[in-house]
Amino acid sequence: MDLTEKERAILVSLGLNARQSGARIAETLSLSRQVVSYTLESLEDRGVIRGYYTILNPYKLGYFYYRLFLKFDNIGLEKKDQFIEYCQSHKMVSWVVQHEGEWDFCIIVWATGIFDFEIFLQEVLESFGRYLMEKKISVSTQIYHLKYTFLDCREDPSHLLVGKTDEPRELGEKDLDILGCLTKEGRMGYRQIADQTGLQPALVKRHVEQLQKEDVILGYQVRLDAGLLGYSHSKVFLNLEEHSGSHYDELIKYLLNCIETIYITKAVGMADLEFEVYTPSNEAFFFLLNDLRQTFPDIIKKIVSSVISDEHYINYLPLKK
Repeated sequence: MDLTEKERAILVSLGLNARQSGARIAETLSLSRQVVSYTLESLEDRGVIRGYYTILNPYKLGYFYYRLFLKFDNIGLEKKDQFIEYCQSHKMVSWVVQHEGEWDFCIIVWATGIFDFEIFLQEVLESFGRYLMEKKISVSTQIYHLKYTFLDCREDPSHLLVGKTDEPRELGEKDLDILGCLTKEGRMGYRQIADQTGLQPALVKRHVEQLQKEDVILGYQVRLDAGLLGYSHSKVFLNLEEHSGSHYDELIKYLLNCIETIYITKAVGMADLEFEVYTPSNEAFFFLLNDLRQTFPDIIKKIVSSVISDEHYINYLPLKK
């Protein structure tokens, strides 16, 4: 599906700030409010926009991002569906993603620590361990959320950074209820949130502003159906020869200025650095990897990639199932 220049501009303007008003978007792009409203509605109706989500910092809430990468051996369709359903219903699971390549699934789990995560892992192994060929565990320490610069082919290294904080913030029930609404629909209005939570709109607004001020809420992003636009979603794992902070900084700077990049992840686990991209073709993806190798020949030891074929489940606040 081809997008008009106006549609691309509106989608890019929503990047990392998808909660901004139609009036603000219109002013930024020199469009009328009616045009912005109609265009957004059209993009939603056609499935280009799959929703809007709130970017939270789980570390601020005392949680860690544990990732479980799984490779199954001859698992049947029925059992695979049971596995997906199990993960979707689990109170700790935030993301269930199917891969083609090195791994079959990546499961993102919110856990307060290794013992909390171990409980989830043991449950998975008891129910599905007989079908597993391989598993790897990785813990994210920093996640960079980028704008969708592939839409207008303009470099823009601005980003939001999810990472460890010094003082976790305990959420009250009101905060959890509000965040439960915003993680399902990032552009939900204060009055609508009030209707769903039983709170007054003014109180909802104060809570949201406070959560933003304390960096519990970092921003808001639009969820795209990249496949509908002809783009593939790929994940790349880098193992490095050199591990100095300066080499990480060089790689991250490069990836921040790469128009295809949508996420960058630093983690403790099977890879030293990871990133995700949207590319319009296999040729474009391989060109990107080749350029990366040529730019950092003495730093990168190994590159492993896989295609993300399906996002079965996303819940940016699994505490609120």
